[in-house]
Amino acid sequence: MLAEMTMIDPADIRPLSDFQRNAKSLLRKLKRTGKAQLLTVNGRTAAVVLEPGDYHRLLDLAEQALLGESLKAAMDDFRAGRGVSLAEFDRRMDAKLNSTPRRKSA
Repeated sequence: MLAEMTMIDPADIRPLSDFQRNAKSLLRKLKRTGKAQLLTVNGRTAAVVLEPGDYHRLLDLAEQALLGESLKAAMDDFRAGRGVSLAEFDRRMDAKLNSTPRRKSA
């Protein structure tokens, strides 16, 4: 259904007040068609109503995109010498975890 959501049909754009008056029937239509409803206030987009499954798929896609950006940034940093190899990371973590904590004297 997400593929169908790329284009908003003008029939699926309505004033928020219309949605408020006809919420039950419009939610039934949403469930039947799977098409998002764009709600407006004074002619400007105020909200988008989606089926829960579509909303969760959008969240998953956004999370994947953010993860991809993070991985790309990490690889760019490593290639530019702003990182350490896994072996060096392991060595540093072992040293940190195996060092005895020092107490400050009063």
